[in-house]
Amino acid sequence: MTPETVIQPDFIIDRIYGRIDVTPGDLKLFQTKELIRTRNISLAAIPPQVLYAGMCDTRFHHSIGVAHLAKALGKKPEFKQVGKDLYFAALLHDIGHPPFSHSSDYFQQLVLGKNHEEVVPEILHGSKLAKKIESQGGSMDNIIHLIQGNQKPFSDLLNGSVDIDNLDNVLRYAMSIGLIHKATYSPEKITDSYSLSEGGLIFLPGVDEDLREWEKTRKLVYDFVDSPVNKAIAMMMFRGLAFALEESELDTKFFFMGDYEALNYLINKCNPKTSEMFKNIANLQFYQQVFDFSINNPSNKVKNILENRENRILLADEISEELQLNPEEVCVYVGKSKGVRQIHIPILDQNGNSTNYQPLEEQEWMARVYVHLSQIDKALGIREYMSAKLN
Repeated sequence: MTPETVIQPDFIIDRIYGRIDVTPGDLKLFQTKELIRTRNISLAAIPPQVLYAGMCDTRFHHSIGVAHLAKALGKKPEFKQVGKDLYFAALLHDIGHPPFSHSSDYFQQLVLGKNHEEVVPEILHGSKLAKKIESQGGSMDNIIHLIQGNQKPFSDLLNGSVDIDNLDNVLRYAMSIGLIHKATYSPEKITDSYSLSEGGLIFLPGVDEDLREWEKTRKLVYDFVDSPVNKAIAMMMFRGLAFALEESELDTKFFFMGDYEALNYLINKCNPKTSEMFKNIANLQFYQQVFDFSINNPSNKVKNILENRENRILLADEISEELQLNPEEVCVYVGKSKGVRQIHIPILDQNGNSTNYQPLEEQEWMARVYVHLSQIDKALGIREYMSAKLN
């Protein structure tokens, strides 16, 4: 084969943006082991083979989309100075995600002492990926600061309240999972509305309607994420991972697996409780919701219970002991919906005055309990127990 006949791809077709041009330098980065791993981590926090809706895009698809938006930002005069590093940061911002994304990040923090952004320097140190980026003119220090939110105001473009990460994430999840069939807002239009004023980020006039649609789509996404079946699967995973943590089965290697490899490991190599829970998940045998509590303005006592993820483990342990269930037959969710997010970036009106964006809905806090089908008869006792806890 002569050089003239070598086929070199120069674009990607994306479900949101259509054609995205790529360079030979981009392709070299895409084929590094760090970015290849993100092709095996779903954008959803649930393994794709057990997700009962559509097959969600991967962290790799998402990273390409965010990098596309970053490249557009780098063409604006006010962001040109960080454009190259912002592109690389956008491409790499999810390389530290553990398998199952946000279902296991709590355990990543406990075991590694770092979240998925804080572990990035360790991943990049001495890597071929870092060397390739530096050969293309990237600064690893600047890239890491942008990913971790430590280079304000520019890092707020990637790690802020409404950023290019979230603009792509919300729409990509909604479209790939099948919640919507066409884009409800334009991430590119919102991206083009970012600007700088007095050292801080602002939105230029004319972006209000797209931000409203972003908020509505985000709410739609998290209504699905918080729906009974989806949340039951997520909490079964959380509970199973907690048992694996107790048995010291979640080591550094686990947090750098892909979704399929991690699921296989948890089923075939871990303790019986973890194995049984993940077998149930793989066989689509999901636990049933028996308690559902939500509140917009909790008391300090209730808020303290609902905001601590450790209580997912402690409350499940208490319920299993109090009502004589096997520990692996019950799991608990406490937390708040991520469907509501306060935007810290002011919006300019046509007269140059800045206004603050006001969310359409209030923050909602929740507590839910799920049990194995064989323990449905304990539902009343569980409701009484949890109601007393949250009174």
